[in-house]
Amino acid sequence: MAITSHIPAWGKSSWLSHFSYQERPFTLIALCFIVVIASIIMIRANARRTIKINSLGSRSSQVPSWVPLQLDVLFTATRHLMRNTFFEYTQELLNHPGHTIEFNIFGRRILMTDAPENIKTIMATNFSIWPKGHHMHGIWSNVLGDSIFTTDGPQWLASKTLLRGNLAKSRTNDLELTEIDFQELKKHLVKDEPQDLYDLTDRYQLDVVTRVFLGKSADSLPSISQSFRRAMENVFDWNTKRIFLGPIGTLIPMNIVAGKSLQILNDYINTFVERVKAMSFEDVEAIPENDRNLVHTLIREEKDPKAVKDQLLAVLTAAKDPSSMTMAFAIYELARNPDVAAKLQEEISRVCGLSNLPTAAQIQEMTYAKCVMKETLRMYHSLGFNMRTASVDTSLPVGGGVNGNEPVGVPADTQCIYSVLGLQRRTDVWGPDAEVWKPERWLSHTAETWSFIPFNHGPRVCLGRVFGQQQVLYLLVRLYQVFDRIELISPKQQQIKVELNTKMAYPCLCKFYLRQDSKDDDKELLV
Repeated sequence: MAITSHIPAWGKSSWLSHFSYQERPFTLIALCFIVVIASIIMIRANARRTIKINSLGSRSSQVPSWVPLQLDVLFTATRHLMRNTFFEYTQELLNHPGHTIEFNIFGRRILMTDAPENIKTIMATNFSIWPKGHHMHGIWSNVLGDSIFTTDGPQWLASKTLLRGNLAKSRTNDLELTEIDFQELKKHLVKDEPQDLYDLTDRYQLDVVTRVFLGKSADSLPSISQSFRRAMENVFDWNTKRIFLGPIGTLIPMNIVAGKSLQILNDYINTFVERVKAMSFEDVEAIPENDRNLVHTLIREEKDPKAVKDQLLAVLTAAKDPSSMTMAFAIYELARNPDVAAKLQEEISRVCGLSNLPTAAQIQEMTYAKCVMKETLRMYHSLGFNMRTASVDTSLPVGGGVNGNEPVGVPADTQCIYSVLGLQRRTDVWGPDAEVWKPERWLSHTAETWSFIPFNHGPRVCLGRVFGQQQVLYLLVRLYQVFDRIELISPKQQQIKVELNTKMAYPCLCKFYLRQDSKDDDKELLV
């Protein structure tokens, strides 16, 4: 009795205790038999897959693993994802000849690459056989539905055609509408206490995007409640985790882990859907063409409420996130590099002055401001990682064999993650200072097409790239017209958080110091 009293409680009632002494040997034998059979099935499946891969090309380097099903690799990748070091982890894995590796988590082969030759093949050369696939649709359909970002083939093309007219151009009043929200942003920036840079740029761009494309601002800057933004962040965070879990990711019940967030998103978007349903075709035709927005386009072209909701939320995501992230990282780096900020302010003063609202034409003249934006897009690519699934047996040009120069065999239904963020920081492509934020490099450097991919290339090139770039440049110009200096207060080194897009991992606290005469200048601007 004394001996058993020292046995841990969990040891007393092990799962074997549910079986009688006569049943236990048979139970153990049955379990061993199941494990052996499962192992044989997996070994045979892997052998068949290897034959198939070798018939199409070669294998790429495999991520080292010492645990069945690569559960140790899954644990390591998840840990890096949670610690916001996932990019650095993959960057190290890909830093070998061929720049292509493969995971075999749960017995499923997943490729990863940052080789420009492979990315070109996926994005352009063999675009038609590298769709987003059913896995990505299954992950993101809970929030983006059947929109341009979750579909392939004719359905994707129809969405692209529907949205192109609104997203692929700048309207004459875009900057006029943007200035309304800049004035709201400034109310926060002039406060004495440090402000969270990413939080404000994200709210600012949400307000701009909803005002320009939906006709009514979300008013997140003047609002205390941020339920819509928080809900979107929560859903995106969960969906990112589901992507990296592979096939089992779709089994995570989003209505349980993020049900409230999904409801908030749906309720918010439904307010705009109701506006669509309330307006007639004749109502839209009576609106001058230059005053029409995305909601009006959807009224004319698409009456299905679900389709309207899917497209609206997709546009909100695409138009807001990349721009707000680029703005935040650009200002973060300008605060760290006052010499660069001084050159930018000198160009602003020379081209449009510090007392006049910049025009679209003047913004296009600012060479150094564009260098700041390009370097930020290079160092902090807003998408970071993307994924496609081979629809047929095929191959990738490089990454196979011992030296990485041979084609990689890719059987149908193989997923490939490509790291644009990794590509744009490769020292063999960008030089030994690839990890240094240096806008001056763009004064003399012309990037090769497939070494710099800020807005995608090929058929899925970003429709809103013109609008997005104009938004980033306008904010930089207005900030340095109003403020003389930006000081970085955050003591913590910023890291990259990987979700649907790449984000700042931590709050980025900054103080903004007004120019001596900016108060009088702003009075003139608002007359």
